[in-house]
Amino acid sequence: MGPRLLVVVLAMAGAAAPLSSQSAKSSVDELMSRVATYAANYGEKASLIVAVEKYIQRFGGDRPRQVTAEFAIVKAPGGWVGYRDVVEVNGEKISDRRDRLMSIFTDPAADSRMIRKLTEESSRFNIGPISRNFNVPTTVMLVFLPVNLHRFVFTLKGQDRIDGVVTQEVAFKEVGTPTLTMTRAGRNVPMEGSLWVTPADGAVVRTRMRMRNFADTVTSAKQGPGAPQGAPQVDTTRPTAGRVMPTFDLEVRPIEASAEFAVTYAWHKEFEMWLPRAMAEQYEGPIRLENGPPITGRASTNATYSDFKSFQTGTKINVPQ
Repeated sequence: MGPRLLVVVLAMAGAAAPLSSQSAKSSVDELMSRVATYAANYGEKASLIVAVEKYIQRFGGDRPRQVTAEFAIVKAPGGWVGYRDVVEVNGEKISDRRDRLMSIFTDPAADSRMIRKLTEESSRFNIGPISRNFNVPTTVMLVFLPVNLHRFVFTLKGQDRIDGVVTQEVAFKEVGTPTLTMTRAGRNVPMEGSLWVTPADGAVVRTRMRMRNFADTVTSAKQGPGAPQGAPQVDTTRPTAGRVMPTFDLEVRPIEASAEFAVTYAWHKEFEMWLPRAMAEQYEGPIRLENGPPITGRASTNATYSDFKSFQTGTKINVPQ
């Protein structure tokens, strides 16, 4: 169902009239306040739940990379982060894994440095023209914590029914500077997209986010032929600020690049929560060849989430074969 003008039904004479600009602003502000509260509290329940992620990445004519991982919400300094712990790649088990997810949940000494290290470990299995560590399904929700709302302009769009539930679409555009995502050269990279939320409590049912021109061409010879070009990386140890961190310290110049994320959630009665069901991504950016200028490379991914379990000390996740 496409976007449509939101109207309010008046009690008198059954007449209908468009929302005034002031009423619309009040309505969207109130709704996003509920969304921010929902996002801030989401990790309190989800941090006890672990899922199996099946993640397929496609890049050019190469063989698709099939990644099996555990996905969980991890409490971190100042809030929570979504975390992927890779178990298998193309059917081969990761030999150096050693129950890393277990250590995060059970070690009281676990800190931001450990979480950052584990996030970077998982991101090394990504392929495509853009290096990244923000490709987890809860990234967009994490952006809309109360501390970040002032950075965005929100617009009420139409209503959609998702899995039988009426949701309100809210378009967002980042206007505050500096933006939450920046290039290594310090250029702002605003986010835009839509959220689909339940009006009563602000629960997030679907998200879509786009970013443009957020990578830099690597002109140094330090990266080999066809290597991914450096892109901003989300600092997952500072979830309330959402800053990004550079991955390379190389000579750079601006280039064209884009990323799009779409995530859907499903209601799980046993947990009384909306949990990720599927994620799809599209990346476009330059790849550096041995001879000649960079060419455009495209990558797409699809992920599904299943076998949700409450996490308890000693729990082992049975990964479907």
